[in-house]
Amino acid sequence: MNGPMLLLLLLALSFVVADEEKPKSRIRRQVMHPFLMYPMTPPVYDPPPPYIVPLVHPIPPHHMCMPKRDCTAAPDIQECGQSIARWFWNPVTSKCELFIYGGCSTNSNNFATEQECLRHCAGQCNRCQLPMDIGPCRASMRRWYYDSSSSQCKPFIYGGCGGNSNNFMSNEDCLRACNPTVCTLTAEAGPCNAYIPRWAYNFLLGRCYMFVYGGCGGNANNFETQSECEKVCNSTRPFIL
Repeated sequence: MNGPMLLLLLLALSFVVADEEKPKSRIRRQVMHPFLMYPMTPPVYDPPPPYIVPLVHPIPPHHMCMPKRDCTAAPDIQECGQSIARWFWNPVTSKCELFIYGGCSTNSNNFATEQECLRHCAGQCNRCQLPMDIGPCRASMRRWYYDSSSSQCKPFIYGGCGGNSNNFMSNEDCLRACNPTVCTLTAEAGPCNAYIPRWAYNFLLGRCYMFVYGGCGGNANNFETQSECEKVCNSTRPFIL
């Protein structure tokens, strides 16, 4: 093979290699030799479609939380001479449940109170620090969220989808998850001058009582009804065998 033919062959092969390295897109224009049918100019391509590089380790959404302790271990009920009421997270029922702890060889799925269990294992983590989020839908569901700036649970209207995990069915659920010490607080009337009957829990007496709320400020030990107060606080009393 003479020199000019070899040069033409190498030139043609270079275009083939270049074509293989380019994104697969349609050739819009290319000048070919009229007799030998090899490219005389590089091909002109239409712009290839945009390529989005997938994230190998995507950042989880802000409303996703991971437990800080192993909440999947079976409760350790070995008999070691003691009978201590403890709580464990049941991943099947997605609830914290009571069990009797023998006093030794415990695992991390062992909590002194239901509130502590919920804080660590109910997928809450920082859920109580998240902002209130009604979501993109347009339903009208009364829900509760925890306002970390005031340390109180407040009602809001949930759209029915999306949002984040700072979303509770009731004030009681919200308080148990986000402010488990609420029942130890002293009732506060607040700085305003309204006259609103409310209920608070007296931790020393172990019961709910009525007080007059001024309408603003105060703290989370403030319930609209006696029943609501008892639902939240009566269950926080120590379990006595």
